[in-house]
Amino acid sequence: MKRAPILILTTRATVDDITESHALGIDMKNRAVRGVQFLVDEAGQKTAVLIDLKKNSGLWEDIYDAALARERETEPRESLQEVKARLQQAGKLPRGR
Repeated sequence: MKRAPILILTTRATVDDITESHALGIDMKNRAVRGVQFLVDEAGQKTAVLIDLKKNSGLWEDIYDAALARERETEPRESLQEVKARLQQAGKLPRGR
């Protein structure tokens, strides 16, 4: 029997941290998401999460995107006009666009 891929994130994530509005069958009464299980330590603290990627590939994409955004939040910003000017100067974007 082939097993579904599972992702293990070592975090103290909660369902709220993962996503508030993802349409993956969140049971608002119990705050459970199908295909998502939390691992807890001896004190009952959540230490990791198991995600069934077959059921929740979109959820993983959301987590990954949020992690990338958080990681890059201190990087310098460029305006769209600055990016366009740089690309035009490099000959990668026609002038006037």
